[in-house]
Amino acid sequence: MLIPPLYADVVRVRNHEYPKEMEAQDTDWLLQGTHHFTVRLLVKLSVFTGAYYEEQDGTGRRLAFTYTRDLKAKDLVEKANEALAEQNSPEQLAAYKEPLDAIQAAYIDVKENDAYTITAIPGKGTWLHLNGEELYSNDDGEFGLWYLNIWLGDPPIDAKLKKALMGGTR
Repeated sequence: MLIPPLYADVVRVRNHEYPKEMEAQDTDWLLQGTHHFTVRLLVKLSVFTGAYYEEQDGTGRRLAFTYTRDLKAKDLVEKANEALAEQNSPEQLAAYKEPLDAIQAAYIDVKENDAYTITAIPGKGTWLHLNGEELYSNDDGEFGLWYLNIWLGDPPIDAKLKKALMGGTR
């Protein structure tokens, strides 16, 4: 009798799977938490599932988002800018203007099941991937950590999302 696998090495969120451990950017990552993000307009709409990883030593951060609907890049950038403006002074925003403009220019429209990943490693760099293809990189990991505050900072773009991502599903 064949016994189906128990998916012990992945966490399923909706129809998306996130490995509990992975390697990327020559770094080992451990899953910290996952979430299925929805918005309520007239009805509840699914937007994406997400997973948050930390480097084994706790310094690097990696966010993975798999979309459950088509979205325009301009809408993703607009929401990011709203969160950054709420979290930062004009001086802080000005300090990261060049890399911020560059990473946001790299975003392209997503279709259902597309996956964006943002990785930041101090001393190594920041990367943006869409479906595994690198769209942006720089050698400033501190910028990437700052940028990830959109989702993980104070106030985050969504408090329930931040809590679930940082909540520990290991």
